[in-house]
Amino acid sequence: MSIFRSILIAFMLLAGVGVGFSAEEGGEQALRLKTTLLWGTNDDPAKHKDCKPADEAIAKKFRKVFKWKHYFEIDTKEVTVQPQKVHSVKMSKKSELKIRNLGKLDNPKAKKDSYRIEVKLFGEGKQVINRKQPIAPGETITLAGNDKNDTAWFIAVTRH
Repeated sequence: MSIFRSILIAFMLLAGVGVGFSAEEGGEQALRLKTTLLWGTNDDPAKHKDCKPADEAIAKKFRKVFKWKHYFEIDTKEVTVQPQKVHSVKMSKKSELKIRNLGKLDNPKAKKDSYRIEVKLFGEGKQVINRKQPIAPGETITLAGNDKNDTAWFIAVTRH
């Protein structure tokens, strides 16, 4: 019985080493992402003292593209998405992201170490956005929509 166990353990160890080599040869890796729920408004920031101002770097980028002057961070989550797996991220009571790591891009025109991800946004249980897009280290994918009183919400997915 102990020889059988030894052979079984050796087989399991070798199988684990083989999986490690194949994952490395294919270049597939888990992706570390930061997801941030933001809110944009033109209201006087003093009216929203309970809200945390967004990181100035992202607020500056947003001001160049969107019409709102002030951005607030509602929630931030750090996630790791394994190759070919889906990771669910609850961003608020009403919204959830499902992020799939579709794997490394083999395109020679792609930025170095780019991966393709699929991001699905669900609002109140219904899918409202589905995006497949490459993402390189340091890049951000932004999802957005209108909110009440001439405001907007944003979800920034940034790769570490």
